[in-house]
Amino acid sequence: MKYNSLLQMLLEKKSTTFTNAHLILANGFDLINAIAHDPVGYGFVGISQACCGQGGFCKSGSPTCQNASTYVFWDAFHPTSKIYSMLASRYWGGKTSKISPINISQLVAL
Repeated sequence: MKYNSLLQMLLEKKSTTFTNAHLILANGFDLINAIAHDPVGYGFVGISQACCGQGGFCKSGSPTCQNASTYVFWDAFHPTSKIYSMLASRYWGGKTSKISPINISQLVAL
């Protein structure tokens, strides 16, 4: 949360320097945090176990779960495609609490 706060201040400062650029902060922390507090409510089996790998990267031949869409993480470092899809939806048409100062659909319309 502190990182996001500092990053927001930096982007606001840089937007005055780079006046022809559109700097956008996409907040993924809130979604992951909400899922961590209620994984079942979001349709996940849990957040502490990854679909593939034993605490590291998923490697060739590693056992994988039956249904990756029920897991938050593919391996110890990467979210599953379901998480990426949820984030993409938030970033495309989300409110400024999710992505600011504008969302991706507004950026495309410029």
